[in-house]
This record gives sequence, structure tokens and C-alpha cells, in this order.
Amino acid sequence: MREYVKCIGALHGIVFWRVILIALPPLWLVLPVLQFISIVPVVLLIAWLSQKHTIIIVTNHRVTIKRGLGRIIQMNINQIESVDVVRPYIGMMFNYGTVTIRGAGGLSERVNAVADPFRLQQLCG
Repeated sequence: MREYVKCIGALHGIVFWRVILIALPPLWLVLPVLQFISIVPVVLLIAWLSQKHTIIIVTNHRVTIKRGLGRIIQMNINQIESVDVVRPYIGMMFNYGTVTIRGAGGLSERVNAVADPFRLQQLCG
């Protein structure tokens, strides 16, 4: 049987707001204004790179999670024990959440801020 893609998941755009709301206010209190202004583009670039280089591909045979430039995890679909989704209240409003895929042999992979996490849960589980 040929392998075909059932679903492609990616990070939600909320990663930008999370970085801004969590990381930047403490920096603003500590750093002078000019240094703060120069850090903002760097922090946003890091958020953009994490969103751009994180992808979850679900096929009829396997689940592949690619993070960053070189970290790739593959699990056979029949070896997945559970797919857990946790959504905060704001995640319910904007349709994102944390997906944890647990495979046989204790392999577990957690991806935060996944867009439409229940679709991935239905296709993986």
C-alpha cells in the first residue's frame, strides 16, 4: 500500500504573542530602552524560525515531527500508544494547544502551540 499524507500540522501564530508577552516585559524592566529596541527583532526572529522549522506530518504509515534544522523524529502509526492534547483557555479561543505523542518503548514527543491540535489527535490516534 502506498504511503500518502493525511495531514500536515504546524505551529500556530500565537508563538509570536507568547514570546512578546512572556519574554519581553522582564527585559524591558532590566535593560535600557535602546538595548530593548534592539532585542525585539532578535526575539521575533527566533519565534519566526521556530514556527517556520517545526512541522508535523501524518501519513497512513507514520508520524514525522521535524524541529529545527536537524531534529527529525518518526514513529510508525501502529506503534503510537496515545496522543494527548492540552489546550489552555486562550487556546480554545484561538484553536491551538500542546500535542504529546507517546509511542511504544517510552518514546514521547511534545510540541507546544500546535494549530488545530484535535485534527492531529484524530489522525494519529
